Amino acid sequence: MQPQDWFGETFDDDYLAIYAATRDPQRAEREAWEIVRAADLRAGDRVLDCPCGFGRHTLVLARAGFLAEGVDRSQPFLKHARERAAREGLKAEFHEADIRALPDALAGRFDAAFSAFTSFGFFDADADNQQSLCELARAVKPGGRVLVELVNHLWVLQNMRPKSWFRGEGCLVLEDVAYDWKTDQIVNKREVRFDDGRARSLPAFRVRAYRPADLLRMAGNAGLKVADFTGGYDGRAFEPFESPRMVLLAEKP
Repeated sequence: MQPQDWFGETFDDDYLAIYAATRDPQRAEREAWEIVRAADLRAGDRVLDCPCGFGRHTLVLARAGFLAEGVDRSQPFLKHARERAAREGLKAEFHEADIRALPDALAGRFDAAFSAFTSFGFFDADADNQQSLCELARAVKPGGRVLVELVNHLWVLQNMRPKSWFRGEGCLVLEDVAYDWKTDQIVNKREVRFDDGRARSLPAFRVRAYRPADLLRMAGNAGLKVADFTGGYDGRAFEPFESPRMVLLAEKP
């Protein structure tokens, strides 16, 4: 199995049970409003969530009156997001697409675009990750804002627990996290035992461990001007070995 083949076997219906904590509506609400503040979103802005997963942030933004759209390649996630939007009568739109090649109809359409919850760096090749950032830049209007939020791997390397157990929804998960120094990726393997007796060994979940200097360079390569680089949505200063997260905010000239 090639490293990036894990997409289809990871982002499925079981993911929603394994990471049930991410479906907490209060958490989604809090994170979405943190994104609003960090990206300086304004009432009526058209906003792209890319990748959007099962729409937890997109739906909060749509409820708040933003013109929110999401992009993802996971059909189970998009089905969940569309069903939620339909039940609530929300106008949120969801598109099935590869984040490296967004539909041309989305180009130059948005006031802001964001990639949250360490959804950047999924690809083995740096050129592919660069292209996904270029596509976020292509999606926004001149003067539009691009926000990327992801884990700070310098902090992770000092604080990660190689093995840990946690409860999902109707399942128990053993998580094995390692750093692959040959590829500069954080690798997450999971063994899942479901309460109904099922068991799954999921393929390794790999995310490229970018450094701040890498992100600044990649933003420039995407034609973006860096506006801020912080250690969190609240604007706190980035501390290389103390900040668990890092947030890049850039603008399209």
